[in-house]
Amino acid sequence: MKKCKNCENDIKDDAKFCPKCGTKQTEADTGKENNPQDNLSEIETTKENELVSENFSENTSNNGQVSVDLSEPKPVASKETDSPVDSYDDSKVATPVEAEKNGASANSVADNEAVQQTIAASKGYFQYFLAKLKNPNSGIKYAHNYYGYVTYGLVAILFSWLLVLEVNRIAASFSSLLYEFGELMPYDGPGLSTWLRFAIIVLLFLAVPIGILFFTTKIIAKSSDSFHMVVNQTANFLYPALLVLGIAILLSIAGISNFSFSIVSLILVASSASYGIFFVTYDYINASRTNISTFYILLASSLVAGIIDFILITLFGV
Repeated sequence: MKKCKNCENDIKDDAKFCPKCGTKQTEADTGKENNPQDNLSEIETTKENELVSENFSENTSNNGQVSVDLSEPKPVASKETDSPVDSYDDSKVATPVEAEKNGASANSVADNEAVQQTIAASKGYFQYFLAKLKNPNSGIKYAHNYYGYVTYGLVAILFSWLLVLEVNRIAASFSSLLYEFGELMPYDGPGLSTWLRFAIIVLLFLAVPIGILFFTTKIIAKSSDSFHMVVNQTANFLYPALLVLGIAILLSIAGISNFSFSIVSLILVASSASYGIFFVTYDYINASRTNISTFYILLASSLVAGIIDFILITLFGV
């Protein structure tokens, strides 16, 4: 078999005309590579070739003139799909504008899904927050994997925010006092960089005792609990203090609360974090079979945490 030089249709090697488009084949086309087909296709192609040859002979015998149909060849139905070969529909191809709209709609769907997931996670954390307000130590062994990290992050942000607010209040009061005595002093309170610096310091001060607690659970208590579980257990005692911290910030922004209430809120957060770490450490040690006294383990943990905190204070210049 060979290919027609016009329409690339498969024809016999000795065929002089293409049965599909009627194009005359030259001798140079006979050197093309043959493509094997089944017997049924060869018989049908032979019949079509003979029919075209007979029609061509009749046209040449009519007044000695050759009648060649120069019109566009009609499409031939495909044997596999039973549809015309040239049945290409341009309307099915998306234009660049339509493709851009489809891409934009797909992106909007993805954005909506991300927003929905964020909203669902926020609702789940809020319900968990309310449950821990009622009973902080309930379900302490089955806390969600990331809720503890969210809680510590909120504590660091709100704690440092309240510190910045109170420092601004003190600086503004001191500046006003100097102005009354006739000494002008430009007031430039702490800004965003100071807030972020305070937040990082608070996170470090919270991370140190948690790391010591995790080391204690692995080395002394021989516990198999993960670091996620330890973080969640200690964070369970911060939810009441977190609520008080949020109220103190709102009152400070509104100018209702005084300096004493903010100080009490900060002390409450620090006490809750310390109590939670001591409580969880005590619980792990009592559940273990160690012969070391619980008092000395807690005392040693406190001393190590104090030394590390002193080093951090020296490095940050607090």
